[in-house]
Amino acid sequence: LNYLWIFGHWGFPEMGVKGSAYAALTTNFLSLLVLSRLCFSRANNRKFNLLAGWKPDIPLFLRLLRFGLPNGLQFFISFMGISVFLLLVGRLGTMELAATNISFNINMLAFMPMMGLGMAVMTMVGQYQGKKRADLAEKSIYSCLHLTNIYMLTLALSYVLIPELFLWPFGVRADPAGFAQIQSLVIVLLRFVAVYSLFDGLNIVFSSGVKGAGDTRFVMVMIFGFSLLGLALPTYIAMVILKLGLMTAWTIITIYIIILSLAFYLRFQSGQWKRMLVIDRDKKASGHFEKS
Repeated sequence: LNYLWIFGHWGFPEMGVKGSAYAALTTNFLSLLVLSRLCFSRANNRKFNLLAGWKPDIPLFLRLLRFGLPNGLQFFISFMGISVFLLLVGRLGTMELAATNISFNINMLAFMPMMGLGMAVMTMVGQYQGKKRADLAEKSIYSCLHLTNIYMLTLALSYVLIPELFLWPFGVRADPAGFAQIQSLVIVLLRFVAVYSLFDGLNIVFSSGVKGAGDTRFVMVMIFGFSLLGLALPTYIAMVILKLGLMTAWTIITIYIIILSLAFYLRFQSGQWKRMLVIDRDKKASGHFEKS
């Protein structure tokens, strides 16, 4: 729909960025319809009795807030930190901002599939913790780590060895002379992406693992602290006060991701998550943490 509405193909009007907004809205609405149909199918209703579960359950509602709200806030805070980073980089100039945005878009090839793996490991850890099988929960995390390392290493090497392949879609309708400067800058920035992608994989795997056990508050606090003190504040000092350049900003975000991944790895290694439960099987209605 972006292709059709932004550029005006197949009878659609050429609407530019406004077309992108229409495409996003339409896609989200259609996704809601499809997922609702899949969720509330007859088979699912027979198996899980979904249509009878509409009545409010206060203990369950509070439990969802306890574990779900920090997880949602974590994503909000993380993206806010990146947004502040982009705003500060934008002070350097249009070319620097464009190169940074393109690099982040290319990075989505690494980030989004790993988010899917993170959701998978979060689900499996939660299930195995509910069965009191912390050994299988840990095995799930390491299995996900192996998959992540293979994928991230492949992409990281590609970013360094064949960056032009990833840049090709961005230059299709661009001015060749103007895009050549941006391209040379993006090729350098992709080397930063290649380095921090390897650590971002660790970040996603270990944070998802401990979140699956119910350690969502710790993840939220770490994201908040590092986004403020490890990303936004150092970037502000470097860009606004010290008047440093783009490479300094990207060095900061690379160090930020490396430190964050080490924090989640150490939390995973501490083993505290193994003593946590999202739902207490012995207390049907309460479902609180086991005291660690």
